[in-house]
Amino acid sequence: MTREEAYKVLIDTVTNNIKHVDYKRVTDLADDYSIYITGAGIDKKLKRFNPREDEEMFKQRKNLTIAITPAIASSIKRPFNKVPRTPPVTKKVSAKDRNNEQAVAEIQERINSFYGGDANVGGLDYWIQNRFVDLSFIDPNSWIVIEFDPFDSNIEKAYPRPFEVTSKQAVNFSILNNKVQWLVVETEITYPTKKDGLIDVANGIVPNTQSLKQNKGKKFTIYADNDAVTLTQTSKDDNDRILAIPGEQLINIEGKGTFIVNFYETKTESCPAFRVGYIPDVQTQGRTYVNPFHDALCHIEKSVKTVSEFDLATCLHTFPQKVVRITKSCQGNGTQKCKGGKLTDGTTCPTCKGTGKPIHTSGQDVVEVAMPETKEDYVPLSDFIHYVDTPVELLKFQKELTDAVEIKCHQTVFNSTALLRKPNGGQQIDPTATEVNNDMESVYDTLSPFGEKVSSVWTIVVQFIAILTDNKDKVSILHRFPSNFKLKTRTDLYVERKTLKDAGSPPFVMDAVDDELAQDIYADDADSLLQYRVKKEHFPFPGKSPEDIQFLLSASTTLKKTKILYTYFDQIFTELQRESLAANNDFYLLKPAERQTKIDEKVKGILDELSNETQTAFPLHAIPLNSPDKTEVA
Repeated sequence: MTREEAYKVLIDTVTNNIKHVDYKRVTDLADDYSIYITGAGIDKKLKRFNPREDEEMFKQRKNLTIAITPAIASSIKRPFNKVPRTPPVTKKVSAKDRNNEQAVAEIQERINSFYGGDANVGGLDYWIQNRFVDLSFIDPNSWIVIEFDPFDSNIEKAYPRPFEVTSKQAVNFSILNNKVQWLVVETEITYPTKKDGLIDVANGIVPNTQSLKQNKGKKFTIYADNDAVTLTQTSKDDNDRILAIPGEQLINIEGKGTFIVNFYETKTESCPAFRVGYIPDVQTQGRTYVNPFHDALCHIEKSVKTVSEFDLATCLHTFPQKVVRITKSCQGNGTQKCKGGKLTDGTTCPTCKGTGKPIHTSGQDVVEVAMPETKEDYVPLSDFIHYVDTPVELLKFQKELTDAVEIKCHQTVFNSTALLRKPNGGQQIDPTATEVNNDMESVYDTLSPFGEKVSSVWTIVVQFIAILTDNKDKVSILHRFPSNFKLKTRTDLYVERKTLKDAGSPPFVMDAVDDELAQDIYADDADSLLQYRVKKEHFPFPGKSPEDIQFLLSASTTLKKTKILYTYFDQIFTELQRESLAANNDFYLLKPAERQTKIDEKVKGILDELSNETQTAFPLHAIPLNSPDKTEVA
């Protein structure tokens, strides 16, 4: 799309107030999701039952209702939060040749500064783990635009950042063959209106800022392949200022207002925008998206009424209720007697507040009962007050309905309740191992598409970073989750390794589990993870069990240099790293062939030192490969 074509689309969108065909659908969904996730405005989802509830009673019920939808939404979202933190099989930006190492450094710097700026909190991964997950739930039809602040291209390169566009702001767009052609964004702004004319500052005409009034206006932006065009609303009398600024022009759109036109060359090669959602909306034939718990929306909506009725019933019925037998009349106040609520002097009786009946209203009150005149008139004091037993059967039923909502929602979203600690609302279930595995497989099937979306987002953003830093052809970008997506804790991996060992599985199968453990243990220590992988690459007995290694060490067919490498394995690597750092490089970053050459030299040196000595035996015990903790779980 050319700049002229983009400008024409933008003018047409603003002039005719064009919205994409599914605009109402996506904005309504965003409003609903926001209400259920945050709880703000939940009263809008309550409905009045006219036959038994007038407007005042309905208002009272709304005030008493405390929604549980935020808690349900949070319990569903929690597993999705773990997905971006799951170690991917591959996540790297690598140079296509050694001359492009600077390109990798530039891209990595911008990945780290993509969102926020704190050394420990920020970057692309932090944005995905926090903002992107939230947007996927609260507004799946929102957009992310890759923007950057103005910079001097002669001395620096762009620092891209995310611009989050809500579904309400994304008023128009075009997608062809699943590729975004252009996007029009409408945002709210304020602009000044001149009151008392212009003033001359340094021979330039500018508004008199002391006499400006701020007005609400709009800004429209179209993002296309290599260009962006903006229309920024301003006052009609802003022409003098605009003429003083090179490159800006003023246009008037009838019925819409006066706008400043700006053109920007982005050089992004394609529209720098993508949508957040990943689950197609069946209602729009897949043109838009729904959030992960959309299928459970029917249960969530029902919970609003159920919880509202439960809260109302609790307030009306579940409190101590007492029945008090009172004397025929109030005894009055001291020397003055009460008759029908009036004292003898004609004033209102302060004891009964004019009711003529003595009522016990506080724990500080004393109910005074006159002594009967005859024995036949005597009534036991226990008969004066009776506490009513509250009927809780209905409340228990309502609570069971309320508790069941979360279970139904999890069952709908994950086809499993494995993520609920007490899925039957209070009684712990002890499922069989097969049931647990089947349930978790259903959970993984739900989370896997989100993992694919996370990979896609990471790759798209880094590709735009590479384009904007002129490094597109210098690097390879890859991010991929396991095809058999699973969320395993460290304890799960320990148990899995022990199970494999007890089952007599081949050592190389257990090595795969060790690799997953290493990724988990060294998740925040890239250097240690790299050292683990390099050491494993050069380990002399890969895939061998400790028993096999003992046999090989004692066998005459095993090469002496292999035995030396195993015996002095950690010592050799420690010396090589120390020597490489002294030479201002890193042994673990060398190419495999270069590392192998240096290792062979170290082994040969040790053999030369031992050539005049008699070696009686080699150690037969297995020395760990500086691998992740392999503590077995009983």
